[in-house]
Amino acid sequence: MRYKHVCTDCGRRYKYLGNLNYHRKYCGKKSFHCQYCRKQFTSKFAMRRHLSGCQKIDG
Repeated sequence: MRYKHVCTDCGRRYKYLGNLNYHRKYCGKKSFHCQYCRKQFTSKFAMRRHLSGCQKIDG
């Protein structure tokens, strides 16, 4: 089966329209922010993984 469903933002291709629609929710959007270093993430999971090793640095 060809990967006929294409994201217009990043060009990534999917076999199934449902997978593309799920991808579109997060593509290019970094809605999650680390409260300590302000790094941005596209998913809550990635942010939580980052938070486990991130510590606030006092100046």
